[in-house]
Amino acid sequence: MSSDICRELVFSMLQKIYWVEAHAEELALWEALIESGEEAKQTLDTIIQDSEKHKLLARKWLDKFGIEPPVSSPIGFPEKAFDFSGKDVAEMFKDILKYEILMKGMYEKLLNAEYEGCIKSLIPDENGQDGFFSWVKGLVNAEDKHVEMCRRNIGAFRRIMGK
Repeated sequence: MSSDICRELVFSMLQKIYWVEAHAEELALWEALIESGEEAKQTLDTIIQDSEKHKLLARKWLDKFGIEPPVSSPIGFPEKAFDFSGKDVAEMFKDILKYEILMKGMYEKLLNAEYEGCIKSLIPDENGQDGFFSWVKGLVNAEDKHVEMCRRNIGAFRRIMGK
């Protein structure tokens, strides 16, 4: 694969990652935080805070590559905001869960062989490569935790409501 295509693949993925992480802090999540029970509040707070950290780290890598963060939805990516109006806690966490699974998949994609080769060509320094891959692996782990937290909140609510 040509170096231009490699570069575009990685840059496009980083912009999408930044976009989703930046939008995980939307006002709707903060509103949901205010209206939720204690366990749900803890989960939402963790997701909101982690998304802010992930966005800042993604921004760091965008800056290192000289890429501007997107100001609108990246091409081929839906411009969608969370809307929790009229939803119960389980429905809210089902919506959030979809994005957590999406993010985990995007981070995992950066670790697959195709992207790994591209990243190594973009970051010739082995320490820089290790830093990038360590960052991505940490994000995969964080998204795993978010997925599990969402599922726990969905399951706990179902048990309480007898669903």
